[in-house]
Amino acid sequence: MPLIYSGIKQSGVPGFTAWRWSFMVPGAMFLLLAMLTLLLAQDTPNGSYRDLRKTRSAQVDGKKTLLAALRNYRCVWVCKIALVLCLLEKGTCGCVRQ
Repeated sequence: MPLIYSGIKQSGVPGFTAWRWSFMVPGAMFLLLAMLTLLLAQDTPNGSYRDLRKTRSAQVDGKKTLLAALRNYRCVWVCKIALVLCLLEKGTCGCVRQ
């Protein structure tokens, strides 16, 4: 966020307004990530929940479901991206002073 803040401030925006705008950038990234997750990720490791209910092949075993979710590359990468974005915001919070 300090880089975002400095970039916005260098474009001529006053300091307090630039600081507020710099909080909107991570928020927009999280919203984009949420939309992509809804559009691209599967409901369950076995596919769409609606399709599984139609075929009545929904998996109930907890261990198998957890292992299948951890092996699913889509789920793991979305979680990693969300964690990195969260840690980046947490680590840079409070570093910029006027």
